[in-house]
Amino acid sequence: MALEIGLLGNEFFTNVILPFILVFTVVFAILEKVKVLGEKKDIHAIVALVISLIAVGVPAAVGTLQSFIPLIAVVLIILFAWMLVFGFAGKSVEAKWSEGLKKFFMIFLGVVLLATAVWAVTSSTGILDKINLDQVLSAQITQMILFVGAIVAIIAIAVSGGGEEKPGHKDK
Repeated sequence: MALEIGLLGNEFFTNVILPFILVFTVVFAILEKVKVLGEKKDIHAIVALVISLIAVGVPAAVGTLQSFIPLIAVVLIILFAWMLVFGFAGKSVEAKWSEGLKKFFMIFLGVVLLATAVWAVTSSTGILDKINLDQVLSAQITQMILFVGAIVAIIAIAVSGGGEEKPGHKDK
């Protein structure tokens, strides 16, 4: 007899409802921010609805989301804990970043995000089994790369805290 956790253990909830809500929310937020379709929220909602229904209708997309989201959640928890530590120490989390450090950090996070997405797609679709790269891109190596990436990001943010203010620039 299988142990039921209730609503959270239901396959329909974890394979359909949660991915639908996540994709809908992210797509809607991006459309609202970018305003590529204009200022109309109803158009944004319809497009987000269609994209999220398509995403939920494709099992490979749901599998990819189920592989990708826990890793992103861990990174967010690490960043949140880092902010809490600075908050307890009485320091401001806001840092004055140099342009070079901003670019480096954005490129680094982009590479980490892309590597995580590639890993999630290949692991959920079984491509690694077909190519036989399981030993090269094992879960332990991927987790270590993400962990080191998070540490480097935290160090980069901590180091950038002492940036100088440009002459003639005033905070509003």
